[in-house]
Amino acid sequence: MRQKNDIDLYVTDRELLNKTISQFNRSFSISNSNCNKKDVSVTLVWTDAPAKMGCTNCLINHLALSAKKESKAQKQYFPNGKKTLDGTNNVQRIRFPVTNGEIVHVQVEVNEKTGGGLDPLDPKQEFSLVVSGCGLKKIKYMPAPSTVPSQSAQPSLSTQPSLSPMLSFLPSPEPSLSSNKPINKTRKANKKNVLKNTNKNKIKKAFKKAKVTFPDKN
Repeated sequence: MRQKNDIDLYVTDRELLNKTISQFNRSFSISNSNCNKKDVSVTLVWTDAPAKMGCTNCLINHLALSAKKESKAQKQYFPNGKKTLDGTNNVQRIRFPVTNGEIVHVQVEVNEKTGGGLDPLDPKQEFSLVVSGCGLKKIKYMPAPSTVPSQSAQPSLSTQPSLSPMLSFLPSPEPSLSSNKPINKTRKANKKNVLKNTNKNKIKKAFKKAKVTFPDKN
């Protein structure tokens, strides 16, 4: 066919978000090694509820588009050149480069972060979403890895030392008593030897002073 291109297209219409369903998610694989244009375009649009005349911020139902590329950088993209969710427009577009083998996650959500959420009188909104790119293929939705550290990364109570290891390091009373017994016996023996030697010396000195002679038995 003439004027044929390699752009793949995903289109969905009349998707509903409300109080019960506040998010819409899709995942896509990229196989663009033979493509000339290596980017993905994501567009969100919805027909908003009528606003009051003379309004300044006229959006009634606030939806938000975002996309995340699963790669080493884990970069997240927002529409219309913003660095966060768009809370003022009902037409939002994201365009970003992709490489072969990457996974792209697209999310549409009720915007209560930078917008006013849904109309409290009629909290529901339908929308349309278009995703296009060379080598784009819809796959089963896989939640994108979080860029924020989870609570599981924080030290849990299980990492704290328990009482049993602490008690095992304390010396028990039995070894300490048994280890002191040989020392005490040695000290007592040394004291006895010193006393014996002292007594002998005293007796010898006493005999010398008295000049006592012992008669010969013969």
